[in-house]
This record gives sequence, C-alpha cells and structure tokens, in this order.
Amino acid sequence: MARKSGAWGLAVDGVDVHLVRVVRHGRGCAVDRIMTRRADAAERWPEAVDAMRDEIGSDDHDPLVLCLPNDQAIHRRLRLPSTDEATTHQMVAAQLEIMLADQARTFSWAALSNDDVSGDEGGDVWLCAARTDAVERLRGAVDALRRPVAGAVTAAFATWSGLSRLLDRPDRRTILVDLPATGGTTVIVGDAERLGDITVIAEAADDFSEPAGDRDPSESGGAPPPSIDDWARQVRESCDEMLDGVDAEGRPTECLFVGHGARLPGVVDALRAALGIDVNLIDRGHDGKRLEGGALAAAGAAAACLADTPMIEPDPAGPGAVPTRRRFGFRRVRVALLAWLVILVAGTYLLDLAHARRLERLVAQSTADEAGGADLDRRLAVGAYLRRGGPPVLAILDEIGDVTPQPIVLDSFQYARSGEVRLRGKAPNNKEFSQYLEKIAAARSFDTANLVHQEVAGKKKKKIKFDVAAAVSRWDGRERRKTPEPSPETPNPKSEHDKTKPEARTPKTEPGKPDPQTQNPEPETRKAEPESTNPKPERRKPERTR
Repeated sequence: MARKSGAWGLAVDGVDVHLVRVVRHGRGCAVDRIMTRRADAAERWPEAVDAMRDEIGSDDHDPLVLCLPNDQAIHRRLRLPSTDEATTHQMVAAQLEIMLADQARTFSWAALSNDDVSGDEGGDVWLCAARTDAVERLRGAVDALRRPVAGAVTAAFATWSGLSRLLDRPDRRTILVDLPATGGTTVIVGDAERLGDITVIAEAADDFSEPAGDRDPSESGGAPPPSIDDWARQVRESCDEMLDGVDAEGRPTECLFVGHGARLPGVVDALRAALGIDVNLIDRGHDGKRLEGGALAAAGAAAACLADTPMIEPDPAGPGAVPTRRRFGFRRVRVALLAWLVILVAGTYLLDLAHARRLERLVAQSTADEAGGADLDRRLAVGAYLRRGGPPVLAILDEIGDVTPQPIVLDSFQYARSGEVRLRGKAPNNKEFSQYLEKIAAARSFDTANLVHQEVAGKKKKKIKFDVAAAVSRWDGRERRKTPEPSPETPNPKSEHDKTKPEARTPKTEPGKPDPQTQNPEPETRKAEPESTNPKPERRKPERTR
C-alpha cells in the first residue's frame, strides 16, 4: 500500500467547522493548513465545507478523517483471550450489547487493538463506539467535500494519537489532559504507540471561566461551583486508578496539557501540584492560528490516519456498525421470508391436493370410458349384424343340419362378426366331402363356400379332415332382396304368374354322381316358400370339381 504523505481531519466544535491538513515531517507530523468556517446550525455545515473545498483545490486527493465528539462516544478496554479476528469481532459486539442494551443499535464502533490478540496470551482491545447520528451528521458535510473518507475517530483518541506524533514525543508513558470549552475533561494515560486508559471528567473549561464570587449559586442548583483544586484532585484520582499496579519505573514522568482551559490562570500550577510531575502546556498553532479545541482534534485525527490507526467505519452499515435501520431491516426480511415459506408450503399442499383430486376424476372417467367402449363394441357388432340383413343364427344352424349327411361329422361351428361361418369336421372319404361342400355352397344361407384346409386322417388314412369357410348371404330366408325394376325397352322374360310363384330350385348334379336330394331329401316344409312380390333371382354358381 502506498504511504500517504498527508491527510485531512474534519471536526465540528459547536457552530464551527474545522478542517486541518497534516503532513509528514521527519519522525512525526506537522500541521500544514487550518481552515475554520462558522455555521449557524447543522443544516449549514455542507455550505461551510463547500466553501472550504474551493480553497483546497482539485489537485489535492488526500484522505479525510472524521473526528467525533467525546460526549457522543464510549471507550472501553477489553482483555480478550487468544482468538482469531472474526471471533474477536463477535466478542466485542457482544460486549457492546451488554454495556448499552437496546441503545447499542444506535452506535457504530471499532475495535482498536494494542497487542496481537491472536497470540498465546491474547491482548488488550479498545472498544471505541460513537453515536450513529453523529456519524451521519458528519457524513453530510463529507458529501459536500467530495473526497475519499478513511474513517472516523473519537476526539480523545484523535488528540492522543495525533499529539504523540505532532510533538515528536519519545516512546514513553505520558499523561494527556484535554480541557475543552464544553463536554468534560479527557484524561489519557499511555505512550506514543500504545493507547492506555481513558477517563472523562464532568468539568470543562467554561466551568472555571468566571470567578467564584461572581457566580449565582442558584444557577448550579444550589451546589457550590467547582474549584480548580477540586478539578486537579479528580484528575489525579483518575490517573491513580488507571495506573493501579504499575511500579515506579513505569509511571509517567510528564503531563501534556491542551485545550481551552490551558489559558486559564492557575490551572497549570494546580495540575502540577496535584500530579507531582512536569506539566507542559501545548499551545501550538499555524499561521497565527491557535491549535486548540476542534482544530486540535481535527489535527489529531489526520495524524492518526497517517499512522494507519484502526478507525470506525464512516458508513454505519459497515462491519463495525449496529444501526437501528439495519437491524429493523433484517427483522423485516426474516418475517417476510418466514411468511413466504408458509405461503409456499401451503400453496404446494393445495396444488398437490388439487392434482390428486384431478387424477382421481381422470381415473374414474377412464374406467367409465373403458366400460362404455366395451358396450359400444357390442352395440356396433349388433348394428353391423342387423345392417347385414343375413339370416338368423338358428336358421343357419337349421339349414346346416339339413344339408349335412349322416357320414359327415361336424366338430365346430363359428360365426364371425364379418358374416363368415367356419365349419370344421370329418368326412369318411373324398367323395362324401365333395358332395357336402357342394351342398353348403348351394344352401340359401350362404353365398360361397371355400375350402380352407383339408388333410387325411384316421388309421387307414381314408377319412378327410376339413375346414370350410362359408360367406353368409344377406338374404335372411324370409324376404328376398328387391331387384331393380326392368327398363321399358327390355321385355320381362317372366310372366306375372312367375313373379308370384318363384320356381323351385333344383340342385345341380354332376354326371355320374348321385342326386343329393335322393340321398338326403329336404322336408316338404322347406320346399314350400312364401310368395313374395320380389322373388330372388336365380343365381347360377360355377360347378366345383376336384
């Protein structure tokens, strides 16, 4: 990382906005520029900073550090065991929750470590927390300044860290007393590289600005005004408490005194008498301007930036922040996520239930369709049979029984929907089978009779095993089909008497074969046919010979 040559510090002291630039100078730092603008209210801070931006110029790109007031910050030293950085972060956040309870949400914080916490024995970690509204108020001024922000520090830490480098102090333990105009006295014990304990006393410089005889006791609620000696004694008690357990060699030998109170008469002597060590008054300025109050804190913040000191994130949503809006937002997100999961589970259950019911309806409908399909096939078969107009099954069986002689044995009878009759059986010889085939072909119930299969059977191989397929005639044996009317040009070959009385059919016989009627004459009832106005024309069939 490139080493920074300079940095800017921004601090607000009452209605004054201070912007101080600090640059590196030898071992320490030196103040380069001090700018102060007065703003009547916090709403005027961006205007004051914008006026100073014009004086800075556009070529300056040094980082900026925000300095937060002490009365809006908290400092605590924590002794943590050996752990990693992530666990340290969680432990410091938990400690802040314990100290501030519900108010912890309104603070942004940073962990400033003096030692290596990841070592075997752990180390000291400073918890510096500042109010989020103070950070946001300074951020409004930073937006007008338009430059990178390195972070934010509290005024006490900025004063100590900055002065240790601005004054080129050696690495020894020192007491720093900052007596500002308002906000209380800050007492710090430490050295240039290690920040020690911090204590804030209630009294400020304005409390000693008037002589005791000129004050009205009613202004302080009847209590006597504080004296400089009492204030010096409180500073000594705070230092003794912070140096408890430290031997004589490790105790501080110098006290640095800064702030508005450094100009009060007798305050330096009272502090020197109370602490028993040298008290050096720091009243350093630049270009005739005094480095005190907010300007001193801004200079210390810039010096801390040059020393790469850990700082509070300027964005309250950073890793060291506990903002109320962020917590509230997370709570709303969790509630919305939980509601979404409940809706998702309920919706999935309802969709599955609707899908299951739909499947049940489809299965029931499919079962009904299958049953209806089988009934439909049966009805279609009946309809086709009725449209075909053939003879009834009993009539076909009756006629087959009449034309079948005694030697012929029928094994099976099948009547297909297509109007085909299959006859399977046995004949004693080929002659008997030929005559039987001719009788089937000449029967009124059939149009044709064809041999499907024939084979020799029996022990002596004289019997014939046959399979005959006969096409059922459309004439049902009771009414002949209507024939087309003859045209006037064609004379009717038959007389009226022939129309009323159809000729009796005589079976055709081959020469040399016996007459089938003599062997198996048909009953007289079969030969007497009813009269019909549309007699069936005589059909001549080709003779079959084997």
